[in-house]
Amino acid sequence: MLIPTLSNTKTISDMRLDPIGLLRAVENNSGPQYIFYRAMPKAVLLNIAEFQKLVELAEDYQDSLKAKKFEKLDKKKIKWLTQKEFEKAVGL
Repeated sequence: MLIPTLSNTKTISDMRLDPIGLLRAVENNSGPQYIFYRAMPKAVLLNIAEFQKLVELAEDYQDSLKAKKFEKLDKKKIKWLTQKEFEKAVGL
């Protein structure tokens, strides 16, 4: 949810005039920095730790969807590999 405040809103001009200051604000602030162009939100800057958390959450969510799909499968119709078949398939 976009909640612009003075501490988390920057403009394209801010990016041009003080890019290092903008990066410091992203790093020091506990949340994202919203970038506006002509009074419209156009981008969001996150520090790398926050970005990695979001990526991990998305990956976990995708894994949970795959797990739910797998749970619904008829396991008797799946061709299961032995350890030797698996090793051969992956080239071990």
